This record gives sequence, C-alpha cells and structure tokens, in this order.
Amino acid sequence: MLTIEVLAVSAFQAPNQTFFRFAAMDSGGELAIQDLIRRGIRPAVDFGYPYGLLSLFIGRIWYGLVGLSPRTYQLEVMA
Repeated sequence: MLTIEVLAVSAFQAPNQTFFRFAAMDSGGELAIQDLIRRGIRPAVDFGYPYGLLSLFIGRIWYGLVGLSPRTYQLEVMA
C-alpha cells in the first residue's frame, strides 16, 4: 500500500518538475554536482560537499546508465 501511495504522489507532483525549479532552486544541485564531477572537479577537494561521497558515487553510476536530466533525477529519488 505504501508503494502505491509513493508512486501516486510522485505522479501527481510530476508537473512541478519545471525548468525553473532545476535552474534557480536547490533541486538542480545534484545535477550541477554530477556535471562538475564529469568535468574532473573533485568533491571535498575542489568544492565543498558535506553530505558524503557514497551518494555521489551512486548518482554517477545512475546518470551514467540513464543520462543526466531532471526526469532521471526524479526517478533516482523515487527509487
């Protein structure tokens, strides 16, 4: 039942995933950090990242498989 509720809430919030939210608010932070890593900039050395490196590693694998976009970010968070 909880899984169905999570999927329903995610489906109804999908229209809120606008470009402005990712461009000007905190939702795009994950995408920006993944882009920095792709360019060779190292977290915790070249820029501050206090949340731990495991989540960045998982994100790097995820975005390497499915691509870097707001929609794939939403799917990663939901998973």
